[in-house]
Amino acid sequence: MAPWQEKPKLFPEFQILYPDANAIREATEAMNSGGTVAVMNGSVAAIIGDGNHPNFFNELCHIKGSQRQGRPTAGFYPFELLLGEFPNLPDLTGISPPMKEYLTNPVGFRQKYGPRFDSVTFIRFPVARNLNKYPPAHMIYTNPDGIMFFQNWDPTGTPFMKGLSRKMIFQGMVPAISSLNISGEDPEICNQADAIRFAMEKNIKLFIKAHGNPGKGQSSYPIITIAGGNILLTRAGSFTPDLLIILCSDIMETPLDISTVFPLKVNRFPHNFPPILLEGLNPRQIWIAIMAFLSGRSPLEINRILKKSKFR
Repeated sequence: MAPWQEKPKLFPEFQILYPDANAIREATEAMNSGGTVAVMNGSVAAIIGDGNHPNFFNELCHIKGSQRQGRPTAGFYPFELLLGEFPNLPDLTGISPPMKEYLTNPVGFRQKYGPRFDSVTFIRFPVARNLNKYPPAHMIYTNPDGIMFFQNWDPTGTPFMKGLSRKMIFQGMVPAISSLNISGEDPEICNQADAIRFAMEKNIKLFIKAHGNPGKGQSSYPIITIAGGNILLTRAGSFTPDLLIILCSDIMETPLDISTVFPLKVNRFPHNFPPILLEGLNPRQIWIAIMAFLSGRSPLEINRILKKSKFR
């Protein structure tokens, strides 16, 4: 019997696991047989599964509601492994040189510009035509102009999620991720207790909790779309205008015009990112500070995190 013909494994009771090697084993076993797993991904709750399994998308829609139908599912690949699984996936037409390097040589990009987008934001990029291998259809978005896009959250900055993604890939799965909530609800679930309650109500049998204090995130991950020579903020999420400038301005051919790329909405953070925290920091340290800020840490807490960091 093929794996996708088997019934999804049902755990005898709801389990909450610490994010370690055992959780990776339990999660991959469940997802291999078509199950979904809930995980506290930093300060945002998520649903993960094997995007290539026939049961996954139906189960995802059952959990997230009918509004989920027709909406693409994101991947969560270390970008270099995404390119290994789907060679030449990005359409590089008109892409600016730094972003072209990100889409073709992510390891070299990190060495030159720092982690930058890793674990901070979803990246949506155009997909090339006439390839031999594509991600599953429910993970491809086609815009009104007929341009195909794939959306990915790179877990490189979060060791557990990166390890889980790698294990899934090596077992032949397609790492897929979505927020743990009813589609269209805003803000997304950013509280671990609420996430556990939601998972139990939706009969998700396995929940992987955060490593330590998950922070006080107040919104979803942003979505940045790479389109030609532009970088567009498709979803603001937990971003503030200054963060977009910090992440993108020095890798754009022309300075970002926030008035055109940032859809100003109610800012859920009481203040913008404090620029003084960035003084004297290298790109990797800046990334650590931004990650901490997006988890709801105060400037004092961010300073403490930076002092403890091995990169300081």
